[in-house]
Amino acid sequence: SAAGAGSGAAGFGSGFSSAGRSGGSGVSGAGTGAAAGAGAALLRSCGRSGGSGTAAGSALASGAAAVARRSRRASFARGAARRGTPSDRTGSRRARMPDTSPPAGTRETLTCAGHPLTIEVFGHPGKDEDTTRTIILLHGAEGAGPGRPVRDEAAALARAGFRVVLPHYLGRTGQERAGFTEIARHFAVWRESLQALVQQVSARRPAPIGLCGRSLGGALALALALEAGGVAALAVRSAFIPPEIAGRALVMPPVLAQHGGRDALVPASHATRLAAGTAAAGGLCRLALYADQAHTFDARSEAAATALAVAFLREHLPA
Repeated sequence: SAAGAGSGAAGFGSGFSSAGRSGGSGVSGAGTGAAAGAGAALLRSCGRSGGSGTAAGSALASGAAAVARRSRRASFARGAARRGTPSDRTGSRRARMPDTSPPAGTRETLTCAGHPLTIEVFGHPGKDEDTTRTIILLHGAEGAGPGRPVRDEAAALARAGFRVVLPHYLGRTGQERAGFTEIARHFAVWRESLQALVQQVSARRPAPIGLCGRSLGGALALALALEAGGVAALAVRSAFIPPEIAGRALVMPPVLAQHGGRDALVPASHATRLAAGTAAAGGLCRLALYADQAHTFDARSEAAATALAVAFLREHLPA
């Protein structure tokens, strides 16, 4: 019911907050200037001269013109340096920049748990797909549409040599984005569809499978790791421990848990509890806390976190 969903949403929200209060995070611990300087010096000299406004204005105009001429010359020199000589532009291959364009994704629709599920697959042409390590990448509550962070992550993982499967699992329940109400109402449905996807991918290819997810996607990855066979490693970021696995023994494959120490949406105590619970069950959970980061990482920490996830998945997914 709507009332039940509202109550569930409140439970999710309060669960995040209470976990933060009760568990604690345990976190401890990143041409124009020359013109401006010349202009400031000119203004100071005008102020010291005590001359008329006309004289000061004439001096300022003259100085500004000189600064502009120097700026144009410097700009021309920088442009020439970038363009290089004709032999640089048309000569050897060594002068050319490497191709860093993201790999193209292909889209298809599968039937998972009796319902259609759209996925995108990223990878480099020419690789042997049957032996390429596969990552199922689970986006967060913001979805997988254009401009979403998960798309850059998919491209980075593909460039690192993985075959990346990006499911648009929110579409299973008609959403493009999800809030607390939708998460409380549909979490089990999304997990069921994704569990079927893991089984299909495992049946299609003998290569090992890894799970990677952030926030809501990380929580779904944790639930899947306990339920679905065939998962060899997982990397989660800013993930909450879903209520449906709370209290269970966290018997799962090797886990990388990354979390921001300033995360106000999902406290870092979720990551520390995950690490402790995995260790108690005899498993491995590598914990990486970013003391100055919030729920969404800045660009530098985003790149560092992705690089760490790539290294972890390479280590724990056998080639």
